[in-house]
Amino acid sequence: MYDKGILEAERAVEIEPNGADAHMLFGMALKFADRAGEAIPTLKKAIRLNPHAPGLYLNLLASAYRDIEKYEQATEWAEKAVHKNPQKVLSRQTLCSIYSLADRMDEARAKAEEIMRINPKFSVERLAKTDPTKNHVVKMRYIDALRKAGFPD
Repeated sequence: MYDKGILEAERAVEIEPNGADAHMLFGMALKFADRAGEAIPTLKKAIRLNPHAPGLYLNLLASAYRDIEKYEQATEWAEKAVHKNPQKVLSRQTLCSIYSLADRMDEARAKAEEIMRINPKFSVERLAKTDPTKNHVVKMRYIDALRKAGFPD
């Protein structure tokens, strides 16, 4: 499944080499297929190609940096994603997980509280079941970081 997604996204980039969305989709496919390090330059290119890139682009780049444990860069991009879309839970949960992994627990707990105010039905258990990350260790590090920030299952 992951390999096919990567191939299709690569083909989209070949067809539209200056297409920001094509690069974003390729980066997303790489990130979820446990190739976050390879996803980073692709996602950065997507952002360069679209100077008004949606928050999703920024969030994917933040989560790719998080997945390879580069928390300073991850924080920078996640904060930009939250600023761009202040009501989006996805960007806030990415930032919350990064703060938690970087042992910035006061900030992680504050983000967790914000998320619960925006979406009181947020569930780490549901996220764990639906997150498409291939590498179980990387996925559980992210999920456990959210739990550590104060989210119940």
